[in-house]
Amino acid sequence: MTHERVLIFPTGPIKAFLTKGTLLTPKSACGLYVGVTRAVFSVTFVTDKPDKIGFPVWTPLG
Repeated sequence: MTHERVLIFPTGPIKAFLTKGTLLTPKSACGLYVGVTRAVFSVTFVTDKPDKIGFPVWTPLG
């Protein structure tokens, strides 16, 4: 199943992977892979500290 856009609310291990580069367990890595590969156009990670991840941060205009 695919979706045009996917929002991912990262769990503790995925937050650590995104912010610190901590290796994921195989189960967490598979879950992240499945979530990311379901998106057709975009994937967004929802986090309270976007500046820690290093990806571009979306902000609304105005």
